[in-house]
Amino acid sequence: MLRVFPRLGRTNLLKYPTILQHSRLREFHCSPCYNLPGVSKSSELITPTDVDPPVKRTRRKAVTSGDITAEDALAVEAVKRRPRKSADDEKVDGKDDSIVEPVKRKRGRPKKVKEVEVKSELEPVPEAKPVPELEPEQEPEAEEEAIVNKVDESEFIKIPLDLRKYLRDAHMKGSTMGDRTRSNIVNGALCDDILERLKPSLLKHVGCDVIDINPGIGLWSSKIHKILKPRTHLLMEPDAKKYYPFIQPLLDAKDSTYQHIPKSGTVWEHLGQVTTPEFLPQQVKLSRDDPKINEPNNTLLVIANLAHYPRKRYRGFESMSQLVLYQLLSAARSHALFHQYGLIRMLVWIPDVEKTSWLVRHVAQMRKNAVEAQITTEYIQEIASSTVDNHRFVRDAEVALANSIDVVSKMDKMGITTPKHRQGPMEFKARQSLATGGHKVESEDFNRFKRGWFDEFGDLQKRLDEGKLIKFKVSEGEKIENVQKDKRKKEKRHYTEEYARYIFLKAKKKVINQHGALTQDLINDYNNINQLHSKILDADSKSEDTESSRNELDTMIKTYEDKISQLPLAAQKIYGIRLDGARIGTEFEKRPMEPLKVYSKEFRPASELCLLDIQPQALWPILRQNYPENYDVFEYIIGNMYANPIDTVYESLEGLWPGALEHIAGECPSLTDPSKGGAFDLKHLSVRSLTTEMLKEIMEAWMKWPFRPSRFELMTKSGSMVHDPDSPDEDVLDGP
Repeated sequence: MLRVFPRLGRTNLLKYPTILQHSRLREFHCSPCYNLPGVSKSSELITPTDVDPPVKRTRRKAVTSGDITAEDALAVEAVKRRPRKSADDEKVDGKDDSIVEPVKRKRGRPKKVKEVEVKSELEPVPEAKPVPELEPEQEPEAEEEAIVNKVDESEFIKIPLDLRKYLRDAHMKGSTMGDRTRSNIVNGALCDDILERLKPSLLKHVGCDVIDINPGIGLWSSKIHKILKPRTHLLMEPDAKKYYPFIQPLLDAKDSTYQHIPKSGTVWEHLGQVTTPEFLPQQVKLSRDDPKINEPNNTLLVIANLAHYPRKRYRGFESMSQLVLYQLLSAARSHALFHQYGLIRMLVWIPDVEKTSWLVRHVAQMRKNAVEAQITTEYIQEIASSTVDNHRFVRDAEVALANSIDVVSKMDKMGITTPKHRQGPMEFKARQSLATGGHKVESEDFNRFKRGWFDEFGDLQKRLDEGKLIKFKVSEGEKIENVQKDKRKKEKRHYTEEYARYIFLKAKKKVINQHGALTQDLINDYNNINQLHSKILDADSKSEDTESSRNELDTMIKTYEDKISQLPLAAQKIYGIRLDGARIGTEFEKRPMEPLKVYSKEFRPASELCLLDIQPQALWPILRQNYPENYDVFEYIIGNMYANPIDTVYESLEGLWPGALEHIAGECPSLTDPSKGGAFDLKHLSVRSLTTEMLKEIMEAWMKWPFRPSRFELMTKSGSMVHDPDSPDEDVLDGP
């Protein structure tokens, strides 16, 4: 509201600084006394020549009149503010025309400093206070590994001083010497341990041709060369200036079969130039109709080092190594590049953090990349790595240990041994369990699914038990005994930061164990329903017992669904992950041997790498037929389904294409067969738990569907640009 009062004199208001805001109107009084912020009190009248410099603008600050004496009560009246409180002006003497300096108000409700630092076990830590994350993507068992399997790295990591000095100097010279982010294997003992493990499977490649992508200093390459004695060893090393001191001795050796090609093997044009009779005269290009093209070719081996540290992102891929490995697998499907000679085995080094993108350890990690890798390869084996689960979806520790015990038992039968310093934490525990005749089985969910804060809570609990954890804040000069006796000092706001953290984690642990017990009961109910459903499928559909079993099944399903709906939201999410993990095994769990443990100091730059052994296989007949058109259709199907892997198969097929659900569900018996990983209802089967057999049935059912959309319609919907042979508009562009 604007109130106008008689003016005592003419004054140019533009000469006086004021603060105006478009969104909040300020009260303006036509009076010889003006409320000007930042002006000191004075008994003299203000004239245009005595105006102070403009006051610095501040945002969202309101100034109103407060306690005014009776003489000025008519001239000044406070305006009510709805969302904010404004600062009050000091009292103004009615006989004085001095300028009043407003009191700066405090923003928001005043808080005590000591209360800001308090953390309650029921409330989350304030965002302004940095605290450790609860679920980091780091391996929760890393600290435990150092406790159960202590090793002295200096005993087996021996890097020559001149090599370290040369790599350091080359790094300091910058990009003129080559790519500084490329990783190199610098510990010869690591190569020896790996080749000792791989030697039985490498003997079939003796005398073969070798394509070596990014050999670097050539340590790994020379070790393999000594075992295989290849007739041709092509070194595709683009940074010749940096690695010349290491490559040239290999070329100058007596009867050397090395050939240096100063081009990058990760560029498809360069790799295509190498896969020619000029460089590989012993290899014969096979036609797509030749049956041998879908058989392994042991006369050629490809080794590659695709690791960078830090990783180099490229478009939609998190790193260049992911892109190149994706293209290598794609070439295996299309028989391009060196796969035109048959199915070629590949030994590939990648960053350790990327291993679960191709070889998942938990079904919750399943994505489109992993699905394509499964159908393209006969096997992908993790030969050497950090050996730990570095994914946020951790496995059940008891299930993982039982799996490792089975693997170690098979290794012992085959006579495969692992040096102690190369044993990962799971292999070490498995061997301890076998040596002692068993181990303690953990029952609590907290101990079976170890979060990132598992060790932190254990340390706090240990300090509390030992009496070393201070619970309450103690002021200077105050005795701890007095604080413990004072009830007011025992309030939550007086907790120390560490004790408040302990209380919070203890409450979280309790909730986790409660949710874990609920999910385990539901998993048992799910298995009972599946068993009864399987019994009904095998029984006579017309018998009275079968009808009674169906009624019982309906009742069990109804009870099961009611229990799920009553779960807390957090428990529902946990249950979905636990159920899929308990039902479906992964390719990693079928491994013939445990991976060897590597250490970051064995590489330059220092970072952990993973060695994958990849053997491609022939595609399904339905995908080989009319390739690549049929594979484009399959890629569209899995691309849409695995865009949301937690969705149910019912929801995914329903959104795939109108009418697809009704046709495919009836043509894929494995989806509802519990013995093959299926479920009693597609609404209780997640996309990520689909097996390769189920995906094959889905693809075959799709191609039999009379109302299926054309490939062009699918590619258009997915955003791909392809030629439509049925379009008359495109025929015009073909020309004579």
